[in-house]
Amino acid sequence: MKFKLFSILLILAIFFGVIISSDHKQKPNFYKVDIQERAQIEKIYALMNEQKYDLALPLIEISLPKLLAKQSNDGSMIAWLYDMKAHVMASRYHFHYAIEAITKANQHKSDLRYRKLREEWLEEIDAMQGERQLRTSYISGRNAGLSQSLTNDIHIAYIYIDDNRSSKWSGKQRIKNQVSVDKVLDWYKQQASHYAIDELDFKVRYFVVNSPKGVGKEWLRDPAAFRQILNNLFKRLSFRGIGEFI
Repeated sequence: MKFKLFSILLILAIFFGVIISSDHKQKPNFYKVDIQERAQIEKIYALMNEQKYDLALPLIEISLPKLLAKQSNDGSMIAWLYDMKAHVMASRYHFHYAIEAITKANQHKSDLRYRKLREEWLEEIDAMQGERQLRTSYISGRNAGLSQSLTNDIHIAYIYIDDNRSSKWSGKQRIKNQVSVDKVLDWYKQQASHYAIDELDFKVRYFVVNSPKGVGKEWLRDPAAFRQILNNLFKRLSFRGIGEFI
């Protein structure tokens, strides 16, 4: 008996879950709008079902002001258009715009599904706030890092960590690392050309860190160890952190 009850509840949960997730694709009542707008609404519906969101959004933006101007118009059709706009925005991860649209949809037609979507997208935004936490390292790329933009002044710190075993800061090693730095400079020059910046001022400084004896090279090559070594280096140079050091 318990198994049958559980099966029924599970089927109902799946059934209602399908309704909630697929409701935005349900066919709107085209007869609630004038015949002039009906063809436009039908086209939006077809494009949304085909997931051609980039083509559907401009039509939604055209239709919404027309229907909003007609005060006597049924609010459910306006709500449906805002619903479609919200899903387009969510598909682009523009959750703030999606929340704004679905809130307006709920204002024109109170619907539990609209409110649930709003809560889900708010949770998505909250989950992404971890990206705003202060990081000790950054991936090289456009709009990334401490400065977030490429200017004419570029400071490069080459930090060489000697593990007292397999590597030494020899003359040969210095030449090898100089070649590596030259490649970095060439990369920066290439990236600067995309920003129409030609004259770059490079300032390169080398730092050699001798590790204490007895420290294993496996630990030294761990990212966490590297961060710890950097922090100690900054303190020895009288800097409070990586930002001030740079």
